[in-house]
Amino acid sequence: MLQKGNFIRRPPAAEIPQPDGGASYDWIPYPGMRNSKPSRSHEVFEAQCSLAISASDMSSWLYEGDDDSPKGPITFEQPLSFEGHLDSWKALQLDVLASKEDSLPHILLLSLHYYDLLIAIFKPFIEDASAGLSSTDAVTKDPRAREIYFGYIKNLKDLLAIFRRNYGWNHCIP
Repeated sequence: MLQKGNFIRRPPAAEIPQPDGGASYDWIPYPGMRNSKPSRSHEVFEAQCSLAISASDMSSWLYEGDDDSPKGPITFEQPLSFEGHLDSWKALQLDVLASKEDSLPHILLLSLHYYDLLIAIFKPFIEDASAGLSSTDAVTKDPRAREIYFGYIKNLKDLLAIFRRNYGWNHCIP
């Protein structure tokens, strides 16, 4: 059973100032590439911060054991709730942050982080003897999790292919 620990608490909410005049700086392409694009660095930074807060909320709920935490095995309804929370985060993002074939690398990495979080919340709910995963007392397995989990794996794979095709692995920061 997980014990309540010393976790980093969410900082007080603060308003992030817009860059001068709300302008977005141009992203300078890697050597050998053409056509600079607006970097949207402010929007990406805000989106990354809000995604990190969502991930922190999910971790706190699962690991801290406060009054809102489940008192028995974690059911499949909790990851579905987290999925809805992350989907609402994605819906709030501007169209400029949508991952497309011509997206900038930092936008693709933000999308990779989003799918990585979704994969992480569904993985404990799949039963797969070949991966060494089996039912435990802490998690109630669900057959629906497998389809959802592998759907997000496919999305992650597609984004990695776009990243590799457009920027190569030498520019990827782990």
